[in-house]
Amino acid sequence: MSSSYGHRRSIRLRGYDYTRVGAYFITILTHQREHRLCSISAGPQGEAYVSLTDIGMIAQRCWDEIPAHFPHVEIDTFQIMPDHLHGIIIIASPPPPPDPDEERRYGTHPDGRLMPTGRVPGSVGAVVSSYKSAVTRLANIADGTPGSSRWHRGYYEVIIRHPAQHHRISDYIERNPAEWLRQQRGT
Repeated sequence: MSSSYGHRRSIRLRGYDYTRVGAYFITILTHQREHRLCSISAGPQGEAYVSLTDIGMIAQRCWDEIPAHFPHVEIDTFQIMPDHLHGIIIIASPPPPPDPDEERRYGTHPDGRLMPTGRVPGSVGAVVSSYKSAVTRLANIADGTPGSSRWHRGYYEVIIRHPAQHHRISDYIERNPAEWLRQQRGT
């Protein structure tokens, strides 16, 4: 059945293979930008001090466990913020081939093209989707709130193409709490 109802235009790079070996800068927002993951305050020397909430601790633990679930993926710089998180994931090797017995489902794109539905196994999208699902499930169990939304739909990514870009993005991620604190102070 084909329908354009609810179709969203993808922000992914058209034609790009997101299972490709490389580094990817990921940003995930909380549902309705709610401040659920941490608080940021000034430390003794004026530095930004991040204090994770229970949900933030779940988010950190699930991030740390990504390589256990996706052995072809490495995690790099990561920072939890009150209403979002930033991280770099590295597809270090091609993902294992999909199970040939696994049924592939196809749907019709609004422009008429036949497209596979769901995430490509081992892709950046599959890693992010799995991560968001794990955090949501564990947070909802912890809070006793089954079915609650925890994340904004989708995520943002930047394909990191050069070591200098990787360094700049890592630096940005690490400086993010101090920048947040500076903005809250209005300076």
